Amino acid sequence: MIMDIIIFEISGKFAHFRKFYTNSSSLSYSVPSRTTVEGIIAAILGLERDTYYEKLSLDNCKIAIEKVNKTRKINQSLNYIKIKSSNDFKKIKNHTQIPIEIITSEKKLNIEFIYPILMEKLWNNLKKD
Repeated sequence: MIMDIIIFEISGKFAHFRKFYTNSSSLSYSVPSRTTVEGIIAAILGLERDTYYEKLSLDNCKIAIEKVNKTRKINQSLNYIKIKSSNDFKKIKNHTQIPIEIITSEKKLNIEFIYPILMEKLWNNLKKD
């Protein structure tokens, strides 16, 4: 069945959509950016990395995002360790604590996707699960 619009939900307890201008701390957007959503859709369609930019461009693909539930941001610190060999797992020498902003909610982001050419393939791949 080919449809003009497919609405699907991605859900999870936690999310992180890194702001592009952060480097030493990982701040997060409250909803995924368009490029993140394009990557999710490309993965569902089984498209190879760096091959879908034209197919999912602004001219060819209309995407809308709706946040269903209220979200909140929490801050945590992660220990990043430097691993060069398997011995580094046994004796950790170099680590850095990085603050990270995590989005949490009950669940659900609705993403509307409009793209007639790949619509049937997207619909069939979403129905599989």
